[in-house]
Amino acid sequence: MSIKQKKIRVLILKISFFLGICFTILSVEASFAVSVKPILPKNQSDTGVTYYDLRMNPGQEQELKLEVSNPSDIEQEITIELNDATTNLSGEIDYSDRSGQVSRDKSLVVSFKDIAQVESKAIVPAHEKRIIIVQLKMPPEQFDGMILGGIKISSIDSSQSQLNDQSRKKSYIVAVKLTETDAPVMANLNLLRVLPKKVDGRQTIQATVQNDQAINVEELEYTATITEEGSDQVLYQVAQSNYRMAPNSSTTFIIADENDALTSAGRYSLQLTVKSKDTGQEWKWNKGFELVKETENYQKNSKHLMIYIVICSITLAFLLIVLIALILLRRRRQRQYEAELYQKKKKRKRRKKSQQNKKRNPENKQQKIKKNKRR
Repeated sequence: MSIKQKKIRVLILKISFFLGICFTILSVEASFAVSVKPILPKNQSDTGVTYYDLRMNPGQEQELKLEVSNPSDIEQEITIELNDATTNLSGEIDYSDRSGQVSRDKSLVVSFKDIAQVESKAIVPAHEKRIIIVQLKMPPEQFDGMILGGIKISSIDSSQSQLNDQSRKKSYIVAVKLTETDAPVMANLNLLRVLPKKVDGRQTIQATVQNDQAINVEELEYTATITEEGSDQVLYQVAQSNYRMAPNSSTTFIIADENDALTSAGRYSLQLTVKSKDTGQEWKWNKGFELVKETENYQKNSKHLMIYIVICSITLAFLLIVLIALILLRRRRQRQYEAELYQKKKKRKRRKKSQQNKKRNPENKQQKIKKNKRR
């Protein structure tokens, strides 16, 4: 590859990365209650962009400053989130919090959330500005590639008072790209699994693809072909382009059977090809999967349900027996206690009566002696 081709490739990469960031920002900026301006530091690599593109050193500590302005007549409470870059189902790099939807990729050694800290809330008075500071602390070991994340600032739009807080919430995202070296890192994609799944009554095949390197991948083309296992006859084919992938992330490429070609149970094969126009890399996989009849699925689910019911019934029966045994034991102890208490009371009465009789006996003896003397 010539120097001129390398420069063109780097330029295309920067433009696509910048357009992705701009799209993210513009899509959330409308009717935003406050305005956000990142204050770019001296170690900003590309001064022509509005996101952080920083050249860092191992162990370096740095503050990222964002100027938040409130032009409204009321104070604004804002929330600040730090998120790792992921790849969503639309094939876009996503800087929002998707931790509830996807788990952390196993290839991600150091994430943006691992090295960044910020106060989660802040108040911006009316017609004033406030500086939000994100603390960065780089890992002690040098790394190649990039750490990619985003700073999400949200506030409530008071002009939409008829809506609930979630609908009125407006967000602004500033991407953060951190690098330490210029060493070239090539992406590497893996097909992790192929899962058939019904969605809204339609059969889909969901292929999970992973980028296990610390570099984003641009201009991806997906081509999926489905055949019966051992056959070359194409049952269904689909292609998608202009996909992207974040560093150290996974995404699910969903193939919807719009022609109802996958209605029969049996074994099938998925031939999936992913090609990057940006790097010229290409990955090919051939993975089998099985479609099961709904009646078989129903029978399997019924069998599993029956097992769960039996286990739950046995457990409840055991607990009921233990409960009855405890109740009977408690009643038995209560009866024993009452019997012992009754015996104690009875003994007390006898003692009391005996003592009273002893007091009366000397008087009777004296009276008898007196009568005998008189006689």
